[in-house]
Amino acid sequence: EVFYHNNVIKEYQYLKTLSARQTRRVFQLAGRPGLSQEKFNHPGNMSTFMEVYKPGKKTLILVWGEPGVEVPELIKTPYSDIINIVK
Repeated sequence: EVFYHNNVIKEYQYLKTLSARQTRRVFQLAGRPGLSQEKFNHPGNMSTFMEVYKPGKKTLILVWGEPGVEVPELIKTPYSDIINIVK
C-alpha cells in the first residue's frame, strides 16, 4: 500500500495498493547498485527527497531542491520511475 504523509499535520492518506509486480519493481529501483553509496544533501526552499530503509542498515536519505545543483541520474531516474509507479 502507498500512503501520502503530511509531515506538518502528522497525517497519512491512503493512495493505492501496488500489485506484486509493481512492489518488486519499486524495491529493485530503490536497491539499485550504487544508490546506497550515494550521498546527496542539497535541500532548498522546496525540496524533494527519497528515503531508503533496509533493516539492520543505516537509512539512506537523499535530498535535493537547492537552486543550481544538478541531481545525478543515479538518483533522478529511480526516483522518477518510482513516482510513476505509485501515481
